[in-house]
Amino acid sequence: MAQNSSESITTIDHGLAQYPVKVDVQVKVHVDGEDHIFSGIGSAHRDDDYPYPYGGVVYKYNDVHIKLATPYDTKSHVHYDSGGIAYTGGISNLYHGPNHLSGPYVRGFARVRAWKEADMPDVLFSQTTNMSGGVSFLNNSNGPYESLGGVVYAFDDEMVRLWVPTLEGLYITNGGVFSANDGWLFGGRMLSGIVDIKAWNFGCQQQVFHHEIVLGKNIDHNGTFHFPCFYDITNHLVTVQIKALQNSGANGGMLFYGTGTTMASTQFGFGGVVYVYTENKVMVWRPSDTASKGNIINIGERWGNGNAHQSSETAVVIIRVIRLKPRGLISSGISVERSPYSCDAAFGHVFGDVIGTCTIHYRVECNLPYCERVCPVPPQGQNASFNEYDNHPGGVVSYQCLHGYIQIGGDVNRFCLKNLTWHGTSLICKAIQTIQMDDILNSIRINSKTTSKARRSKISIWEDRRSVWCIGYSGIAILALIMCSVVVPDCIRISKHLCDYYSLYRK
Repeated sequence: MAQNSSESITTIDHGLAQYPVKVDVQVKVHVDGEDHIFSGIGSAHRDDDYPYPYGGVVYKYNDVHIKLATPYDTKSHVHYDSGGIAYTGGISNLYHGPNHLSGPYVRGFARVRAWKEADMPDVLFSQTTNMSGGVSFLNNSNGPYESLGGVVYAFDDEMVRLWVPTLEGLYITNGGVFSANDGWLFGGRMLSGIVDIKAWNFGCQQQVFHHEIVLGKNIDHNGTFHFPCFYDITNHLVTVQIKALQNSGANGGMLFYGTGTTMASTQFGFGGVVYVYTENKVMVWRPSDTASKGNIINIGERWGNGNAHQSSETAVVIIRVIRLKPRGLISSGISVERSPYSCDAAFGHVFGDVIGTCTIHYRVECNLPYCERVCPVPPQGQNASFNEYDNHPGGVVSYQCLHGYIQIGGDVNRFCLKNLTWHGTSLICKAIQTIQMDDILNSIRINSKTTSKARRSKISIWEDRRSVWCIGYSGIAILALIMCSVVVPDCIRISKHLCDYYSLYRK
């Protein structure tokens, strides 16, 4: 929030443990139901000494954190609370472009992105140099109190050219490589410093959008350029460059960068292109036809102490969208025509094509692969298995016991949590004991020789109780009577037959 002392400075630890080689500050303002992204700047190009509106989020960083500052009325000298976090210059008639965005906007959101050396392509050029007196050319202050600082640069295929404002003002402290003093709670200015220049070449496979248009005064344009599809602004870098026409001046053919806000005023000369982007388009503002002190390229007055000055009403504006290497995306065997990609082991493929066809300026397909961190491959479980699973956050894996096993513990369904761990415990299964019918019959069949009765029948002991004797003799007597009743009649008949046989034999 601008003009608020408690919210004017924000410090964010980047955790890289080194100086980032690239920092990008995205300032989001919600207008007409849509999020619009302005860009932060590396130095303030004016202060609050004049009532004219301006805007911007100034940032600086080291190897620990990134600090952001918004305009704030410091009540120092002459002051006005006319600054916001973002401004296109529309209401002051300084810039010409889409009418629905203007500002200055006081409240919004900011996100910082930082990259290490290892995140970028191979460095093609690297050099350091000392400079004394921001990454855009916005305002050429000549006031004795007006604070101005920063580094403006341009480049072509042979060199890089840099300008800083010369020291000027009542106290000879107005100028140099950095300023965020009057009207900013950073409260500092740097008159000199070491400039570290690095250049990378993003190949065709990473440049997903490219558009060129000639812009300038009295050249009509609607200022809105649509992308062929929606781009995820997390892993894309939107750049707007201004190429000076050949033979247009001391910087003919060189490229300057546009800026994501303006601090220009009607009091002093200004230049550059302001751009704002969304997920599916970029909007561009150039100096208006009636802005007598503004040109699309304007290097003059205090910048560079009179060296390589140039003022041009017309230039070529180049819009690029660069697909930065996202976390987890491996580019293998990149060629000019075909670009195969795959996600590494710690990431999962969310959407997009793993094969893309490259043209000279941009990739035809919009469905570039997107990878995100995922849960690890789920464990198999004990005597359990799974077929398919979704290991993206919110995904599920479903287990089942192997054939012949039943569940005795664990979870059938486990979910991938946001912290990239699996909820629950692995399924545990135990073998089912199968029983055959013969085994059942054998288990209930009784062997008569092993019964207690059979065992008792084989045991004889002496028993001298009278009752036992009576029962025993009674039994014997009964058996004897039974035997006699059966045997005696037969004996009588046998004796009779024998007698008859003997008498007949005698006769």
